Amino acid sequence: MNLYKQILKAAATFLSPLGYKRNGESFYLKKSGNLGAIRFYISAPTRPGQLNFTIYLYTRSTLLTKLQGCKLSTNPSHVDFHYRENIGYLLPGKDEYSWKINTSTISQSTISELGNILISIAHPAILHHISDEQLENYWKEGNCNGLRTYENINFLSFLSENRNRKPANTIRIEIDYKQMVALYACCYQVYMSIFRLNYGSWEEFQIYFEKRTFERQCFDYFIELCKENELPVQFDTTDPGSYYYTTMSKWGKKKTCLPGNMIGTAAYLANTFKNLLTHPEPDLQAFSMLNSRMISFFRETLSPYIGFTDKKKAEKICFYCQLEDQRCYSLNEL
Repeated sequence: MNLYKQILKAAATFLSPLGYKRNGESFYLKKSGNLGAIRFYISAPTRPGQLNFTIYLYTRSTLLTKLQGCKLSTNPSHVDFHYRENIGYLLPGKDEYSWKINTSTISQSTISELGNILISIAHPAILHHISDEQLENYWKEGNCNGLRTYENINFLSFLSENRNRKPANTIRIEIDYKQMVALYACCYQVYMSIFRLNYGSWEEFQIYFEKRTFERQCFDYFIELCKENELPVQFDTTDPGSYYYTTMSKWGKKKTCLPGNMIGTAAYLANTFKNLLTHPEPDLQAFSMLNSRMISFFRETLSPYIGFTDKKKAEKICFYCQLEDQRCYSLNEL
């Protein structure tokens, strides 16, 4: 058997009884709604026939991942985790540590050493850094091992602000139906205008939206709703398809309330667009990201809340560089 495979097989015998599930070189543990991982890495050998490997410990906060607008991958990369620690920093040497094996088989002493480290050091470290409260306390103490500059400060800020909040998607807020239609129309207006930005100048684009008072008022309405209800202004990471399937039975029927996370998403998109308009030059990469999020929001997430006729009207709203042969509405006509 390959020497490295022997190492991973030995690790599995120690970690499986503790609740870890193996996926390749990683061993995952789900606890407190979050994910812990013990991951093995091979490093370049210093001489032929030598096996060098090290171990990293990770935990990932589900809440932080969602607040960052990232997907909850079942096999996250190094940067997707919020606690990152090389096993060596938990050993007496307090430095990165790697095992160097020169033989074709693993000695019993190496297996025993590995098992002792996994059970008595690695596993407890995962348990001490896996909950959101533990991570928050860890960063409050100024710890930032394995993180990039200011990541611990950003993570701490996100957690401190949102950890004890009621999840936004469990909140339902009564909305004027006309505001829902206006929001759909505004999102469509922005989406199509950005799509046609290549046909005109950036200055004309900015002036055009400075004059669109109804769009600005609509966006401001949802920004204010977030403030009034203390909702996080962030892009909702729930798969839009989940809204599609849960609302199929009521598709095309007018509704009078929206989940809090949808209101937060609307405010996030509005803020992002308003900020981009202030740039001296168009940020094409940011506009591309905004457009992909905008279309998924209004066509998949918001669409089931609006009647068919109103959606058809909303999709005939004026937009920048509108084709001349199409009949268009202004937002106030809707």
